Amino acid sequence: MKRLLLTSFLVFISIILHAQDQKWSVEANYPFTLDDGTFSNNDGAIDLGIKYRFFRTDLVRLGLDLNGGFVYDKAGNNNEDTFKSKTYLFQPKLFAEFSVPFAPKWHPMVGVGYSVVSNNFSGSISGTDFSDRSGADGGFNFDIGISYDISSRFFLQLKYDMILLQVKDEVVFDNERINIDFRENIDRLKIGVGFRF
Repeated sequence: MKRLLLTSFLVFISIILHAQDQKWSVEANYPFTLDDGTFSNNDGAIDLGIKYRFFRTDLVRLGLDLNGGFVYDKAGNNNEDTFKSKTYLFQPKLFAEFSVPFAPKWHPMVGVGYSVVSNNFSGSISGTDFSDRSGADGGFNFDIGISYDISSRFFLQLKYDMILLQVKDEVVFDNERINIDFRENIDRLKIGVGFRF
C-alpha cells in the first residue's frame, strides 16, 4: 500500500513538473480589512484558492477562481464580554490575468463574482446574548491585483478585494423583534503566495 501511494505521488509530481501549459494554480493569502466594518477585529484569518485557466491568448488568460476564507473574531471591551464570531467566505469568480510584454514577470489581474458570507456567533457583548446564532448573506464581489513570478511555478500576489454585502436578518433584543436589512462594503487587501501547475 505504501509503495502504491509513493508511486502515485511521484507520478503526480512528475506530471505537474513537466506540464508545459500551466492551467491550474493554488494560492494562500492573508487578508487585511481596510475599514472598520465586518472583519475589522479579526484574530485569525486565512484565504485559500484554486484557479483554472480555460482560455489563453498572448496577452490575456481567462479562467475560474474559487476562493474560500475563514475569519475568527473575538470582540469585547471588558472582561464580561464573551462574544466570538466565526465567518466563512466562499468566493467563486471569473478572472482575467494579463501578460505585460515589457515586464514578463508581472501579471495584472481582475475578477468578478459573488461572495457568500456565513457567520456563526456565540457569547455575549455587554449582556446581550448572541448564543448559537448563525446565518449567511451574499453579494457582488470584485477584485483587482497583480502577481509577480518568483520562478516559472511560484508567484507572489497582492489583491484588493471588494464585497458588496447584502445583510438580511431578524434578531430579538429585549423581547422585541428587529428586522435588519442593509448593504455593507467590505474592503480587503490580500497578500499571498501561489503555485502554478
